[in-house]
Amino acid sequence: MQIIISYIIYINTMTRFFSISEIKYLVKESTRKRLPPCEQSDVNQQIVLDHELGFEAVLTDNGDEKILLPEDGAVVYLFRGQNQEHIPCYPSLYRETPRPLTDSEIFTWKMRFMLFCDMLDTYPIVDKFFKRHNFKIDYEGLAQHYGLLTSVLDLTSNIDIALFFATCWYDKNEDCYRPFDDGREHEGILYVFCPLRANEPTPLNMDDFMKENITPIGLQPFLRPARQKGYALHIPKGKSTKSWAYRFKFSNEDSLAYYDLFNGGKELWIYDILAEKTKKIVNARKFSYEVFTRTYEKFRPKYFSRTKLKKALATEGISLAKHAETFFFSEDEKNEAIQKWNNGEGKQFCDTIGRRSWYEEIDGHKTISEEKGQYNVKIGPINPFRTLKMLAENALIGMLAHPEGPDEAEWINYKNTPNETHRLFGEKEQGWTKVPGRLVNLFAKKYLKEEDYLIFE
Repeated sequence: MQIIISYIIYINTMTRFFSISEIKYLVKESTRKRLPPCEQSDVNQQIVLDHELGFEAVLTDNGDEKILLPEDGAVVYLFRGQNQEHIPCYPSLYRETPRPLTDSEIFTWKMRFMLFCDMLDTYPIVDKFFKRHNFKIDYEGLAQHYGLLTSVLDLTSNIDIALFFATCWYDKNEDCYRPFDDGREHEGILYVFCPLRANEPTPLNMDDFMKENITPIGLQPFLRPARQKGYALHIPKGKSTKSWAYRFKFSNEDSLAYYDLFNGGKELWIYDILAEKTKKIVNARKFSYEVFTRTYEKFRPKYFSRTKLKKALATEGISLAKHAETFFFSEDEKNEAIQKWNNGEGKQFCDTIGRRSWYEEIDGHKTISEEKGQYNVKIGPINPFRTLKMLAENALIGMLAHPEGPDEAEWINYKNTPNETHRLFGEKEQGWTKVPGRLVNLFAKKYLKEEDYLIFE
């Protein structure tokens, strides 16, 4: 008789904890390695920061559509801070604590999202300013920031904002953040994402930069995502985060310092009319057949016919009717919003938006003096807006200079899922691409005038 003896070997690995100052130093130095030489010094970096308006209008390469991208120096990394590590790290819609949501519960949140979108479209700044200028509205990013369960994880381009959320705790009853004051040392985690990799270990095709798993939320008709310099990480059901991470320990004094840095969180967690209205949508349990149909056509759950889904919703206590409560901005609320916008809010809003014009080299260049580095360069017409593809090219050049992730960070893949197959580049994508020479304004300049933002009935 053959006896097979198996052994289980336990390897004791010590988790490394950093201090907040160590993390900030490591991220700063890793970022510096990816910057062009002219931006690597602290002095030059500060000059860039001092000249920032707030947001840059950037073409998405989808016609004239533009996103209002947060200006925060060169965005090499994006961050997410938590005061507790959740394994795996899921978006709110797919979390497993205290239990996973059923398919019908997830569908209910999708119906609430449809109501949220309908309501947002009744806000005059959406239709009469954002859509008028082809500024992209991130409905799901806004929904996530204002309390709906979504398939999005919040990210930020600002490490201090991420550390605020990692060192303070959310008071659900009061809908605000508070510092820890229990006299104990706490543990936090800072996730670090590279936008060019977008939740995967390999780089994106440049045409997909900021359009796939990671997208900018930026400046929106309501300001909570803008104040948080917000980006969205889209994670489908069944998948989890893949990123670098730093675990760290922090004291009550650290928590209070970040709480005070952002005025008790009030600078980040803005409470406005959208927050109040969204609370009612969050509690909605009765929906019209029309909303059900639109949601089903857009977010149909697998293996669910309409009849089967309706029965499942009824079991969850969700009712459908010919007519149900709708959510919108009233005429008085719309008139008040327009009046405030025209009397100063619109100008203040537009003063934070700039664009960086640029020229592109065409037909090569003629050497005047190779010894002196002098060339006669022919350039094309002025281009008023940078594009996402230009930003991708800059990011890829930086990655060539420093291909590794942030120094001393741990790579985390909670579910040990393989790389996305569409990321495995073919022969064409693996070849070299020539990036044309460009002359780009170093600083964004305001361009929206009074006639661009005033709203008339």
